[in-house]
Amino acid sequence: MLNSVAGRDSDAGFWEWERDREGPFRWTRPRFALAAPAAPGPGRFVCLELASPLQGNSLTVQAGGKRSHLHLLQGWQVVDLRLTDATSVEFEVGLAFQAPDDTRALGLMIREVTFHDDPELHEIRRRRHANALLNSAEFAEGREQLASFPTHLRITMSKRCNIANEKPCVYCSWDWAKRMERGSPTFTPKFLSDMGQFMDLALAVNDCSYGEPPLEASFGEVVNMATQAGRTFEFTSNGQTLSKKKRDLLLGRPARVHVSVDAATAAGYNRYRDHRFELVVKNLRALCSERAAFGGLPEVFVSFIVMRSNRGEISDFLRLMKDVGVDRVTFRTLYVEDRLDTRRLVHHGWQFDYDAECLDADELSPIGEACLAEGLANDMAVSIEWDEFARNSGPAHDGTPICSEPWKTAYLLDRGIMPCCYGREAMIPWQDIDESQLESSLHAAFNSQPMVELRRDLSQGRLGKYCDRAQGCPIVKQMAKRPATQTSPPSRNRRRA
Repeated sequence: MLNSVAGRDSDAGFWEWERDREGPFRWTRPRFALAAPAAPGPGRFVCLELASPLQGNSLTVQAGGKRSHLHLLQGWQVVDLRLTDATSVEFEVGLAFQAPDDTRALGLMIREVTFHDDPELHEIRRRRHANALLNSAEFAEGREQLASFPTHLRITMSKRCNIANEKPCVYCSWDWAKRMERGSPTFTPKFLSDMGQFMDLALAVNDCSYGEPPLEASFGEVVNMATQAGRTFEFTSNGQTLSKKKRDLLLGRPARVHVSVDAATAAGYNRYRDHRFELVVKNLRALCSERAAFGGLPEVFVSFIVMRSNRGEISDFLRLMKDVGVDRVTFRTLYVEDRLDTRRLVHHGWQFDYDAECLDADELSPIGEACLAEGLANDMAVSIEWDEFARNSGPAHDGTPICSEPWKTAYLLDRGIMPCCYGREAMIPWQDIDESQLESSLHAAFNSQPMVELRRDLSQGRLGKYCDRAQGCPIVKQMAKRPATQTSPPSRNRRRA
């Protein structure tokens, strides 16, 4: 939390506490100050979790008679500053912000301030921020070959699942995934370490397994690596494997646990998964209770795939998750082109038809609005995945590429190297990667001809051939709705090197 050193009133340059969907924060004025803790407390470095609502913003820092200038990313970020022996730090924001219907003079949003004396921690945070600035600039320019490393890393932690070992969930492409991962490496902690700067410089690490990460013996070691220096780590679990031993590995960590549930009752859960619904709810309740003594970490999210057969359960599901104590409910949708071997099957006595369960965009739009309204009524944070991916990764209509994924995210998965989360085919197979020179070989793959061509297409306002095959992508769906006479968004002069 932003502690008392950040000022107790507006005279210190801070406005009162507010909340966004991620939690509490305070707005600064365009000028604000911090007092370093008195000796012998830590104070050589100060770390700020802050957000700039404006692109191209900067921060001037005055400490101990020295003045420095720091460029900022748009949105939330972590900056770590050297103070030496300064007893106070003064800040000036380059671009003040004027919010609609708000008369206050606003600078930045700050969620947390911490002082420390760890030069190694300072250096890794400094390097991550510098890489993120370079990556953001290369994306804005539409660079086709990148010097930066992606700021978001997607990996595979597990290739096995306790549910699939008996009978896969009805919408899981388990058999396809197992075929795709043949010949792939095992993502051991050593392998992840050998990724070098792909791991070191990532601001966030996400697991994208067709598997169950807590089952792995190396789960705790990977959690330690992925959360190093305060980095965010996210993984998805079915919730059944979140035993006390596994939960203890997560307490106090900057992690987000996503638990897939998709039903409000045991009977509904059994239609799609198995008979262990009560175990999932029990483990979720325990984790939400235990983390209270650890600063509310990890964050706990649950997901609900909206289908024709369960859309009537949304209200009951939100009320249940509110009672359990989770942080957010994410509503998702089935991928229309998923790689199921069997699209119709009988599961625990219930007939499941994948294609009939899929909802189209016209059906999903009012459902998304209803989910948001129900979340508000239940005082529960709600995320609509099919809307937010397009909004966060899609066209900004400012001349930047129409999708940010091939610049900002590396999908280094057991199924191959992908350019986005909606891809189903490897753009670069593992057979083309030299594991003895893993970091350099991965960086070459990230700048290979197929990736360059995809970035070129996206930079020029059009979808590439790979995108055309990703029919589940919200951006692809949006582009398909454009009138034939509509022109592509304007593009700037692009640099290819």
